[in-house]
Amino acid sequence: MPLVCVVDDDDAARVALSAVIEAAGHHVAAFSSGEALLCAGCSENAVCVLADFCLPGMDGLQLLCRLKAQGRKVPVILITGCGDVPLAVEAMKCGAFDFLEKPVGASAVLALVESAIAHEPPSVADIDLQEITVRFQGLTRRERDLLRHLVTGQTNKVIAQELQISPRTVELHRSHLMHKMAASSVPHLVRMAMSAGIIDPQN
Repeated sequence: MPLVCVVDDDDAARVALSAVIEAAGHHVAAFSSGEALLCAGCSENAVCVLADFCLPGMDGLQLLCRLKAQGRKVPVILITGCGDVPLAVEAMKCGAFDFLEKPVGASAVLALVESAIAHEPPSVADIDLQEITVRFQGLTRRERDLLRHLVTGQTNKVIAQELQISPRTVELHRSHLMHKMAASSVPHLVRMAMSAGIIDPQN
């Protein structure tokens, strides 16, 4: 039986996510840890895995890597409350289907789950590469430099040191960059950058 696997050590969050997905007509198997998912063997029948990043023991990223090492091609969506740029970059490079920041809305979760089940990666399904190129060409030289630093996972402080500007100026350029690229979030920006070849997912 095709399953959507939900992995979250927070009981309330796990129950809520499961209820939303079940209400859309999908079968759900819920687990409190990545180890529990692997031990249950449910990944063999999983059509999508929705996992919190901050899990006890094996975290969400480690779970993703373990599934990948086992040859499982199941799409994995990671959820975090960190809003951390390096984490988003690492997750996408490791093959995460997508990366959601808490709080997550029911409609956003369902849209990603449906895309994952249909094997339509967001990097292909909802981004026009020609439009990304046009947006990129509209950036100033400083904004392009910032983009390259940002999507490789560097913090504002490190970027400020590299570009020899203040952290406040980095924040200002970052705001303009997100607006010009029409990026709704850092994961969205990372997907666009990877799709357009601005960053190499293998590096």
